[in-house]
Amino acid sequence: MNPNQIKRNSLNFFISDSWLDNNGNLQKYLLENYKIVAIIESHVESFFKKLNIKACIIMLEKCKDKNVLDNNIVRFVSFKKPLKCFTRLLTKMNLESLKSIILVYDEFCETDDLRIFPKSQRELWDEVRWKKYLI
Repeated sequence: MNPNQIKRNSLNFFISDSWLDNNGNLQKYLLENYKIVAIIESHVESFFKKLNIKACIIMLEKCKDKNVLDNNIVRFVSFKKPLKCFTRLLTKMNLESLKSIILVYDEFCETDDLRIFPKSQRELWDEVRWKKYLI
């Protein structure tokens, strides 16, 4: 797949983190239609300082191949430092850079900056509560 095709098939967005434990319909839809590349949350501060909403970033790639979806590794990423430390990576132009950093980790990893908990997309079908992977 060439880089332009990847970008056209990618979807990144902010959403309240409450869906991680409470929205089976959204979880099912994502599991059936997208490679969930990463779910990212900050443990230090909110992405939206003026709103009383705890949000997360979801990074997705459109995919309909069940084998690819089942074997995909979802990375639950927790930022452990203030968001200003990640500002360069969180801009639209650099989300692909952030993605490439995250994709290196197929196993659990924890540093002073972040924590990455990988989980196969197949395993998430049996889980209703996903937030525990960000704690």
